[in-house]
Amino acid sequence: MMHYAIEYNVDVVAAGHKEELDGKVVEVLYNSLPSGYYSKDDLVSDLYPKMLCTGVFSQFGVFSYLWNKIFRKNVIFNSQMEVDNQIFMAEDAACTYPKLLHANSVYITDSFFYRYRQRVDSMVKTRDIDNSEIDRYNILYNHLFGKFNSSEYAALLLPQLDLFLLSLFT
Repeated sequence: MMHYAIEYNVDVVAAGHKEELDGKVVEVLYNSLPSGYYSKDDLVSDLYPKMLCTGVFSQFGVFSYLWNKIFRKNVIFNSQMEVDNQIFMAEDAACTYPKLLHANSVYITDSFFYRYRQRVDSMVKTRDIDNSEIDRYNILYNHLFGKFNSSEYAALLLPQLDLFLLSLFT
């Protein structure tokens, strides 16, 4: 990812990843937005309008994960401390999406540098959604709503937020 960051002099690099379940590759996943360089103008016209949801249910334009991205220090450093400590369900989204709003350039690559390994008996695969989990997602929603609503890109982001959170439940 550093190769892309240096070659294109970008603030953020977002990559794909492989998902494994019980040691077998299930699929290779890519960000839904086309690979390539995005200037600030491109971010506003092409990335932000589909960042959380492309219009297809449960299809993120850019995955919310932190582990498939690198950020320039000045993009992430100051705003990282603004993330509510109560957020621990989909906490990557609370970090990633507001940080992308601070970026002046992004490079999306179809290369993958991370293997996301899961087990059938893991907590993520065996959990049931209960009221406390709904409360935790509500904290995430309120955090993202506040960040997006105060952004100059609110009109692009807020329509995606409900669909994004609904997709997390499913």
